Parts: sequence; C-alpha cells; structure tokens
Amino acid sequence: MNTHTHRYVHTHTGVVISGPTNSIAPVDKALYALRDVTGTASSLPLIVSSIMSKKLAEGPDGLLLDVKTGDGAFLPDWDSGHKLAQAMLAAGVLAKKRMVVLMTDMSQPLGQAVGNWLELREALDVLSSKGPSDVRELVLAQCALMLEMGGKASSYLVGRQMAEENIKNGKAFQKLKQLVRAQGLSFSLSLSLSHVLAIFLSFLFSVFDTLSLSLSHFLCLLLSLARTLSLPQSFPPSVSLSEVQIFCIFPFECISRMQM
Repeated sequence: MNTHTHRYVHTHTGVVISGPTNSIAPVDKALYALRDVTGTASSLPLIVSSIMSKKLAEGPDGLLLDVKTGDGAFLPDWDSGHKLAQAMLAAGVLAKKRMVVLMTDMSQPLGQAVGNWLELREALDVLSSKGPSDVRELVLAQCALMLEMGGKASSYLVGRQMAEENIKNGKAFQKLKQLVRAQGLSFSLSLSLSHVLAIFLSFLFSVFDTLSLSLSHFLCLLLSLARTLSLPQSFPPSVSLSEVQIFCIFPFECISRMQM
C-alpha cells in the first residue's frame, strides 16, 4: 500500500491496516534482514527501533501496545517482556505520544483457534457478539483504553460500554467490511479441505501448550505443500481447539497509562 492509498483509506473509513512500505519505515526490512544474519534479532534496542519506527512514522497522536509474554511469545519470560514494554514506552514518551502499554499472557493460546484462517473467523465472531470470552475481553479492554486515550470516552468504563454497544448494534462489523473493501479486498469466506485436515491434526497433541500448538500449525503448513491434495492456496491451514478442553487465562497488567 502506497502513501496515497494509505491516506485515502484512512480518510474515508477512519481506520487502515498496513505494514512497512517503500514510504513508511523503508529501511526496516533491510535492517531486519541484517539482524537475522548477524545474530542480533533478539537485541532489545533493535527490536524497539523496528517496532516503534513504523508506528511513529505514521504520525499518530497516541499508541496502544500489547506486549506478549509466556512460552508462545518472542520474549517468553516476564522480565524480558517487561523490559521491552518499558523501552517502547520510553520511546513513545520521547516522541511526545500518548501511550498505553499492556502486557498479556501467551502461556496458553488466546481463544479456541490457531492459524490465520480460524483466528480470522474467531475475530469475526467477536464482532458479531459471539466468540471466546478471553478474546472478547482483550478486544473490549483495548478498545476501551484507546477510546479513553483518544478523548472519545471520559473513562475506561465509558469506553468499554461504547465498544460493547457498537459490537451489539453491528457498527463494528460493518466498519470492518468497509475497511476490507476500501483496501481492495473481498469479504468472502469459505471452509476448505485443508482446514478440515488441520482440525484433525489438533488431536495429535496430548499436551496443549502454545509451543506444541505452533508445531501443529507447522505440520499443517507442510500438508499444504502436498500438491496432490489440490488444496486451495487462499488461506493457510489452521487448527481448531473447539473440541479440546483448554482453560485459557487472561491476566494483563497495564504497566503505564500516560497522557502527554
């Protein structure tokens, strides 16, 4: 997405989804590749600069960051995740941005799905007043914090009520459809054979921690390479946890809510 399209979508929908481009943090891709070959991918200053450069380049007034911790996160232990959160907070404050930083648990999967396809369906369920309670809780918490930070809500509780109401009345789902179409994509979803096979693979694992589920997803990706199955390429395989009893916990700590 070029800068013109980015601004057009944002102007006409109020929201846009984008990664680094040739005009937004263009050096980040090269620096990331350099970190990979020099063994510095885990360098905290380089992680902070990579994450924050893209976000600050877009010129926001405020940022909400969700830093994951646990065995499914890039930095699995709490202390490392906390240091990363504090460093990104400091970078945002130096840039004079309003900052909210959460730390959320990734010791167990969030929701009941693993993989892009089923996670997307799960997100759509949440926007339709359904979906797993832990995913819904995270979405509502983040929405409430952003509404408060942006001055649309006078408090966290008011922001949460606004988020719940816009999900209930369908406005949130309609906004997503508007965004998808504005960015040149179609809003059409269908289940494929690859997803059915992926669901079966979920039963191969007796210990369902985040790492083992990631390995399961990897096996699904290997299956998708089997051209003889003629699997659709539109969506990557996924694993459904709907038949597995998993007690998902959702502890999160707001380590800073700073209004500049």
